[in-house]
Amino acid sequence: MNRAEIIDISSDSSSPFSPDEDLPQLNRPARLDPRAGVLANCPRPNENGLEFTLELSSLEQSAPRRYIRMALVLPWNQQDGILQGQLDEVHRTVCDALAKTIQHWPFLGGVFRPSTEDSSMLMLKYPRHMSQQLLTRLVEIQGPVPGELVCRNGDYNLSMKNFGRDRFVWDADPEDEDPTRVWFPPVTIKISFVDGTVVLGFAFSENIFDGEFIKNFFAQFVANANHVFYRSFRVENRSMPDEFDGEADVGFFPFYDWSRNPLERRTPRVNLDCRVITLSNDIVQDLHNIVASDNITGSLYEDTVLALFWVTIMRARYENNRFHGEETARVNYTIPGAWYTRDSRRNDPQYCGNSTITAVTICDAQDLIGAPDDPADGLPHMMRLDDFTHAAQLLRSAVNSVDANTLRHFRTFKKTADPDEEREAYDRAIRRHSDTLTFEDWSCYGPDYAPDIPFAWDRVSYLFPCYDHIQEGTVILLPRKGQYWGNEDWSICVCLIEADMDGLLHHLNREGWLLRN
Repeated sequence: MNRAEIIDISSDSSSPFSPDEDLPQLNRPARLDPRAGVLANCPRPNENGLEFTLELSSLEQSAPRRYIRMALVLPWNQQDGILQGQLDEVHRTVCDALAKTIQHWPFLGGVFRPSTEDSSMLMLKYPRHMSQQLLTRLVEIQGPVPGELVCRNGDYNLSMKNFGRDRFVWDADPEDEDPTRVWFPPVTIKISFVDGTVVLGFAFSENIFDGEFIKNFFAQFVANANHVFYRSFRVENRSMPDEFDGEADVGFFPFYDWSRNPLERRTPRVNLDCRVITLSNDIVQDLHNIVASDNITGSLYEDTVLALFWVTIMRARYENNRFHGEETARVNYTIPGAWYTRDSRRNDPQYCGNSTITAVTICDAQDLIGAPDDPADGLPHMMRLDDFTHAAQLLRSAVNSVDANTLRHFRTFKKTADPDEEREAYDRAIRRHSDTLTFEDWSCYGPDYAPDIPFAWDRVSYLFPCYDHIQEGTVILLPRKGQYWGNEDWSICVCLIEADMDGLLHHLNREGWLLRN
């Protein structure tokens, strides 16, 4: 199994990268040498060439040393006779697009390393110029299985098991290694192929990326891949809300449980069912019209879809005795906090960094799903529209509660909090097997952002999370081509224990909402 890279420093005399130059060829994918603990067949950075340092915020310093893994999938026309030429051209296109993107955010060509002053802290060091050799450390390609010429639509019908840890450069996270020794890059891409599709496995470090920065990265990367003029600046200075003067108020953060209660036992992965479920756009449209007409918070389409899954999953869990009617139901909704500090609450295309914060909503099970006082009475046979309206309103209210003041308190708190205690308190508050769900909204990442990959025969891309890293109770709203104004269906990635998944599918099918799964 690949492990996080522990880099030995040696010289790197390579010249700066120019997009017009020929890119170096990879005769075989870079692999981690399990004996040496370093990347084999791959150049190592010259510490003297890492001239610049990006100062990390307290949120970025304390973020988990993990990667957010996303597989971007496009239908691809494989031709046996010219396969090597096809692979070379795909590799060249991806390297070129990444190099131009790094010109926009130079620190993405650098490396996280332990601080020279405190080895438990991180530094993000990066060079003045991106060299050819450094670029090959960030992009890996693995050709298709010989003779595999299957050509099918690369849509959400593909099994999520196709997008496991082997679709990414590293299958482990830096946090699994000695933090005083490990070095790791901010972003990597692995190119691979499955069932007539090309897969770009993006891995974004949580120490520098949040949802808004991922959105901006994809916009820049795809514009570069498509050779579209995209006004570009070298972004090196960042604006984040100032820290709060004085002590942070932990009451701002309902996503922690500071008790000494034991953490909920994690469900064995073999018992989990992770899949993409697709809902008809007509159903979502009708439901949203009802929800929006009776909602004072101005719910969005994504609120309607996520509310539907919140209510339906909690019904399935109640029926499976995961929690009881007198208990509460909870959602942790991870969002990029900086987005919600702006008056317009609109995307800043120059934004970079990690300001991830969790919006939390909690309500009584009786209010959410009509759970009776006596479990023997059972739930209402049909789900109630009022439940969806209530759930959507709760979700939007939770997100709207995040503002600049919240983020200032959070930054101040993170500066002094013990990372291990803070992480444990966060995990303790999430009961993934019973009353808690975690929501993520990836709908803004794509498929309008479809890179022009050579020999791809459809300009619609599909985005899958890493099958091996998605956790129980996770619900991810995936991109759709038309976003708000199209008539495309809605796809949602869900990870639940098998019995809860069966209950979810049963309810969706009985209500006539299920298109496919």
